[in-house]
Amino acid sequence: MNSVTINLKSIAFISLLTMSGLSYATQDCEKPNNSQQVFECSKVASTIANHVLNKAYKDLISRIREQYLPAPKLGDEYIEKIKKSQRTWITLRDSDCEIEVFIIEPGTQAYETTKNHCAARLTDARRSFLDSTSQH
Repeated sequence: MNSVTINLKSIAFISLLTMSGLSYATQDCEKPNNSQQVFECSKVASTIANHVLNKAYKDLISRIREQYLPAPKLGDEYIEKIKKSQRTWITLRDSDCEIEVFIIEPGTQAYETTKNHCAARLTDARRSFLDSTSQH
């Protein structure tokens, strides 16, 4: 990854935090001092990961539509497979995170923090996959 990409991602991350009313987290999440900050940061990480994933998904659909202009039916078939895959992946992600938090008491801050971190981690991996799908 080059520095321009990293800087653009940093700008987008900070912009999203500010737009979401979560700007306090940019400083606190770098070095959280207590469990409440860790919990709040886990929510921020999950929210941002979902936002970035949604953008990657929309970008992928746009790339496919553009690439398959000469064969729109084939493009539509490809998009339907991606939509099905995405729905299946969401179920898998949620199930995997349930496994990760299984031994933690539901409803506790530790449970929610762990689940948020799991979702953010898996969502970021999925975003990478979508970003690499159907590249020129």
